[in-house]
Amino acid sequence: MHGDAARDGSIGAVPRPPVALLATVLAVLLLPVAAHAQVQRTVPSELDALLTAGAIDQAHHDAWAESYDNAKATLTKPSTASVAASSPP
Repeated sequence: MHGDAARDGSIGAVPRPPVALLATVLAVLLLPVAAHAQVQRTVPSELDALLTAGAIDQAHHDAWAESYDNAKATLTKPSTASVAASSPP
C-alpha cells in the first residue's frame, strides 16, 4: 500500500467501471419512457394529443372521432343464440 491509505488501513478509492455508469444513465433516461408506456393509448386519447399538438384541426378531430365511435358501435359480441345457430349439430 502507498501513502495515507497504508497508514489508516484503507485500500483507497475503488474505480467504478464505465458499465455501472452507463447502466445508471440508461436507467435514468428510460424511466420516463417506462412511465409513459404504462399509460393506455386509445384512439380518442391519440386524437386529442394530435389536436393539442396542432397536427390536426378541430374539424378533422371531430370527424375522425365520430367515425371511430360509429365503427365501435357496430362491434357486438355474438349472442348465444347466434353462436348456437352457426355451430354444427
